Amino acid sequence: MQSAEDKGTFCTACGTRNTSHNLFCTACGQALPQRYSAPTDVITAETAYTHQPVQESKTDIPARAAQSDYKTEQPQADFSDNIKKAAPKSRRKLIIPVTAAVLVAALSALNIFQYSQLRSYKAQADSLSAQLETIAGTIEGYNQRISSLNSIIDDYALSAGYYDIIAEFVSEKLPRYNSSTYYPSEYILFIPQNSAGESFKLFANLNSVTVSFYTSGDSVTVDYAEDWSGNSIDIMLAPRRKGLTRIHFSNDMNSDTFQVLVFVV
Repeated sequence: MQSAEDKGTFCTACGTRNTSHNLFCTACGQALPQRYSAPTDVITAETAYTHQPVQESKTDIPARAAQSDYKTEQPQADFSDNIKKAAPKSRRKLIIPVTAAVLVAALSALNIFQYSQLRSYKAQADSLSAQLETIAGTIEGYNQRISSLNSIIDDYALSAGYYDIIAEFVSEKLPRYNSSTYYPSEYILFIPQNSAGESFKLFANLNSVTVSFYTSGDSVTVDYAEDWSGNSIDIMLAPRRKGLTRIHFSNDMNSDTFQVLVFVV
């Protein structure tokens, strides 16, 4: 029982006010300082005056209250420390799957990028291949045209050479071929290479004459008919390739001789 004048005892640990006869703090269980030698349940005016507890200073209470705050907050600090100690473990547990997910995402993005690059490179390679095929076809066309032009140039060169030969033949030899007894119908012939052949007549106003000839060149094959028709015989020419063949004629009756030029073009 606490009297009206009993101010009680303040706990030195938490600052809680307790009755004077309490041995332990009702708030924190701390042992209370005992100021009475023989506590009693009945407090008289005399005992109250004689054993009146020492008044706590106002400045002491806040200090103890501050100490109480420190003491009561200490478990919270310990709990926070436990959280901080446990946090790294939980963070480590979270970091591993997060890192793995980031790596998987990065690898997937890299694979997609590489696949896109490969498709782009393949498209470029296909385009270059098509361009090369086009260029190769163009070059082949140019080669064919060059070959054709070279053939034409060769023909012109050959023709130019032919003209020189013809000019020389006409200016130097033809005037000697004025025999009226042994002569050809044509002295110069041009035969297309793809033709079936040409022929000319050889005239001999001689009785029982034997005709002979030989060739220089192989652009034509020379043959003659088996029988004379009057005083002439047909000389047949079959083209073989482009070029010039000279046919040299002679007989056994006189010294008359001459040449026939055959050009295969």
